[in-house]
Amino acid sequence: LKLTCAPLFIGFTIAMALTRYMAREQWLRGLVLFGLTGGAAVLAVCGGWWLHNYSAYGNPLFPAFNDIFKSDFAEWGRWSDDRFKPRTWLMAIFYPFYWAFAPSGLAIELATRDARMALSYLCVPVIAVAGFWMHRRNTLSRSERFFYLFLPVFIAISFVLWERLLSIYRYLAVLEALAGLMLLLALMPAARLLRRHGVNALLAVITV
Repeated sequence: LKLTCAPLFIGFTIAMALTRYMAREQWLRGLVLFGLTGGAAVLAVCGGWWLHNYSAYGNPLFPAFNDIFKSDFAEWGRWSDDRFKPRTWLMAIFYPFYWAFAPSGLAIELATRDARMALSYLCVPVIAVAGFWMHRRNTLSRSERFFYLFLPVFIAISFVLWERLLSIYRYLAVLEALAGLMLLLALMPAARLLRRHGVNALLAVITV
């Protein structure tokens, strides 16, 4: 229910539209309906507070976005915390790996180590390639479209927007929670191959 989830909403919307388009479904209608429903939910949750802020300060999102609303109660500039954003393009590309193996304060106030996003970072292209391959061969079921097309696009776009707009570690909680699922999905093509050769036990060892 926080504005910091906006990257997730955008990522979800684009992933849904792309998945429906590739499935030759009514993607535009779904996109409009989801956008309107999401907008209505945002207004229901935040509308009263935004109206109060606008009445009191001249900026419904005060003090954020004051470069647009120009309230006299705060500086007329971007009101965002840029301390945790990547310093270079190289860091931006490999950002999850900077705190995956050693405690780091790059993306949060406290020294933190967590390899989940780095794991998802590696799994997303594997899953996307597998999904595209199955889509080309027309072997992708409706449920598999969710796992092999929607999820990698959702995570990739949401992460890029998070890094560009926020880059504060705690706002990755939703994406981090999917890391285990992403690992299993990335292993599924290998599981099918191993199953054909009767070595399911090896897959169990890899998964553990």
